[in-house]
Amino acid sequence: MRIRSLGRTIATAVALSALLGTGSPVGAAIGHCFRAPEIEAQEAVQYQAKLMVLSDTCGAETYRRFTVRNREPLVHYQEEMIEHFRRLGERHAERIFDNFLTGLANKVSLSTGREPLTRLCGEAAEFLAQADTIDRDQFRHIVTAMAAERRNDYLRCTE
Repeated sequence: MRIRSLGRTIATAVALSALLGTGSPVGAAIGHCFRAPEIEAQEAVQYQAKLMVLSDTCGAETYRRFTVRNREPLVHYQEEMIEHFRRLGERHAERIFDNFLTGLANKVSLSTGREPLTRLCGEAAEFLAQADTIDRDQFRHIVTAMAAERRNDYLRCTE
């Protein structure tokens, strides 16, 4: 799952995020604080997990093309999340991140698995089509907008 070492598109991404939301961000419910870049990283990873599940479920190649096209920002966001886990004192932050990403994908799968496939894929069609064209800069803008939209869902660090 992990990748190793604007206007309307953003609105659609935020709307789909609300529709297929994964709930509270990791750490928010248990009191771990997030720095601004960590909030963006978490939103990016959530977007990635949703795209992965929807692309696979609907038989699209969108996720593969998206990860090839957006490898640089995805790696950056993943490394930011790994550093977040390290900052929290996790000795095996990479493994924790991999488990976190798997957990996000499982959560999306469970929430979407209750819908009939034709309905789910119909609702996801526009999201998948737009994700298929998003470049690095657009992805960063989408993530920034999602983080701004959900900033109150996170316990933010004061340091």
